[in-house]
Amino acid sequence: MTKLSELMGMLHIDCEDEREILGICDHSGHVKKDEIYVCWRVLEEKKQSYIKQALSKGAVVLCDKEKPGKDIYVCECVEDIAQALIELYYGDLCKDIFVAGVSGTNGKTSVTSYLSQMLHICGKEVMRIGTGQVTFLDQIIPISNTTPDCFELAQLFHTANMLGLDGVVMEVSSHAIDQNRINFIQYDIIIYTNITQDHLDYHLTKTHYRFTKFKLRRYLKTDGLIIYQKDLKEMRDFAYLYHGASLTIGMRDAHMVLENIQLSDHDAAFIFDHIPYHTHLLGMFNVYNIASVIAAGRRLNIEVSLMQKACEQIKAVAGRMEVLKGKGYHIWIDFAHTPDALLNLLQFAQSVKRRNIITIIGCGGDRDKTKRAFMADIARTYSDIAIFTSDNPRGEEIHEILYDMCTNAGEHVEIFENRSFAIKHAVKCARNSDIIIIAGKGNEDYQMIQHHYYPFSDRDIVKKRLCEEENH
Repeated sequence: MTKLSELMGMLHIDCEDEREILGICDHSGHVKKDEIYVCWRVLEEKKQSYIKQALSKGAVVLCDKEKPGKDIYVCECVEDIAQALIELYYGDLCKDIFVAGVSGTNGKTSVTSYLSQMLHICGKEVMRIGTGQVTFLDQIIPISNTTPDCFELAQLFHTANMLGLDGVVMEVSSHAIDQNRINFIQYDIIIYTNITQDHLDYHLTKTHYRFTKFKLRRYLKTDGLIIYQKDLKEMRDFAYLYHGASLTIGMRDAHMVLENIQLSDHDAAFIFDHIPYHTHLLGMFNVYNIASVIAAGRRLNIEVSLMQKACEQIKAVAGRMEVLKGKGYHIWIDFAHTPDALLNLLQFAQSVKRRNIITIIGCGGDRDKTKRAFMADIARTYSDIAIFTSDNPRGEEIHEILYDMCTNAGEHVEIFENRSFAIKHAVKCARNSDIIIIAGKGNEDYQMIQHHYYPFSDRDIVKKRLCEEENH
């Protein structure tokens, strides 16, 4: 804890208030008594209501432009007040723990999960921060963003330090990089999964999206390491930009080479840097994911024999290539919601299929519309039956989204606006040795329609339908 007078003094602000500050927050609804509420660059028409709400809770307000008053302080000399406050209040949050950041269009959640699992199996305890939740020890804390805001992140890092955890493993979104949420963080390891197309509703162009991801390199510790796949053509630009310490993985001409890859519908085996590994995870993309995790483990000086055993024990993330068994057929539930992720998923299914592939796919509303036709074409091309349905339509009409998907619908395409009906129909149509792929939502437990959240789980719908099938 720090006295308010000391903290303000370090910002060159006169203050004689000796109270102990208990935290920092930039949300007037969440701030607590004796915390600092940072009211920075907010809309003028909302500023006064935010300040009033924070003061009513007993918080101290720090503004960029405002008339000073009781418990209201003004700082105009600091460009990044968030980074300044975090460093002044908490100190260096990354000094005594290792920090691994995982970024990319697809695979962030899987890689952070696999790395956290491997480290736990090998005797290290970490905090994992990612899509939907923060996990550490036996605790699970829900979060709304892939990467929380800077003050929430700082509190999580502070918790990791206070608990004596070995490190933090976190997903890093392009939004977080662009909005400076990670400015106080210095990474020991950065892993890039891939960088294709996503979030063009926010970044507007592929170039801005890609180079926002590349900016993450600026947050590496001086002795840090960046790990990426040399096989990915989109990473060639990064190789030209970055000349620091890096470790590449790939099928050829990489620092650590993948060889003798054997894939099936229930496991994978491969040789990586001359060492054999086996995993119960599915698909070539998971081979790359595990290889990235092994490379990180080598950097952290984990014994190879321990990592070999850990690979055998690592479990798939719920909703990421999650497999359920029907009567003679399999159902894969996966979060694939971009063209690249769906293509990789369906190409793998084609390589191991014994009969038909039935794919259920939708596209999110109020998001990048340009990918809808691509998603539909991929599903149609690589499936024996493609079923187009709703995903999270948000504020858009479902039929309008489906219209965008059906530009080149072709044969073997069926359309159901109701996702539950689509899943039940696919299960009803499945025969021995078929693979049903339900893509797009993964482990989500809701569907957002007209900006309202409704309980919905692909897994629950499948299990209910399989139970009905069993009883008949």
